[in-house]
Amino acid sequence: MPVHAAPVGARLFRWLGALLFLCSLGYFLLSYMTTYGAPTTGGAASVAVVWNVTIFTLFALHHSVCARKPVRLWIARLVPASLERSTYIWIASLLLIAVCALWRPVPGVAWDVDGALRWLPRLVQVGGVWLGLRSAAILDV
Repeated sequence: MPVHAAPVGARLFRWLGALLFLCSLGYFLLSYMTTYGAPTTGGAASVAVVWNVTIFTLFALHHSVCARKPVRLWIARLVPASLERSTYIWIASLLLIAVCALWRPVPGVAWDVDGALRWLPRLVQVGGVWLGLRSAAILDV
């Protein structure tokens, strides 16, 4: 069925899913700029690390498990095939928001680079973002 012929409810579900996805990315960027780089003190580092690994693993498992054909077939029995991808996006976006909201800062500083070398970690990060976007384009998300 062409997208323009989809029922209004299905189109609304898709557009709201796209909006939620953009909001989740915006919330991640806001969290990244305001929370994730600030040094913290106090608390048990091991508890925060275990918690963060656990919630991120749940986010990653969704991406990995939902990519499997048996799971996709199961989801297709629950929602119309035209909404399968949108359902995936809704869940992934809500999980990303949850990870950002529930993230616990780890006390201490992992590294501190001064001088001209301080741009090296940023370049590595930009390279990682580029690689992720390029991979998504190759996979035709």
